[in-house]
Amino acid sequence: MAVYHAMKYAGIRDDIAEFIRSQTSPYNARKIGLRYASYRREDWDRAREVKLERVLKLKLEQHPILKTKLRDTRTRTLIHVYNDKVCEPLLSLLIPLMTSMEQNDSFWGRGTDGRGQNRLGKAWMNLRIARWGA
Repeated sequence: MAVYHAMKYAGIRDDIAEFIRSQTSPYNARKIGLRYASYRREDWDRAREVKLERVLKLKLEQHPILKTKLRDTRTRTLIHVYNDKVCEPLLSLLIPLMTSMEQNDSFWGRGTDGRGQNRLGKAWMNLRIARWGA
């Protein structure tokens, strides 16, 4: 997911974007991104979901097993749960890609109280619907 973190700086500070994109660990990419947060795109909070869906589409094309697993979830609800690096159900395949997600992230995941927005799970479900219908 380094490319996702790099998108925060693309067109604003391409040097930072490229440095982040070159990271082999999503954890390092996020850590570097936090260091340069003051240079982040001003519209990032509005753009981040669109950018994430773009990255997820790329991941599906790069990793056919993800495409198969996503299709096989059929109509199941996908919930991003970060608990000792276990993500359910399709997302377990993405553990190396999602180590930058925080356990208490109530935007991308369920948060500590289980009432988070689960935007990552919803993004996967949106891609599934777009590719194979409801």
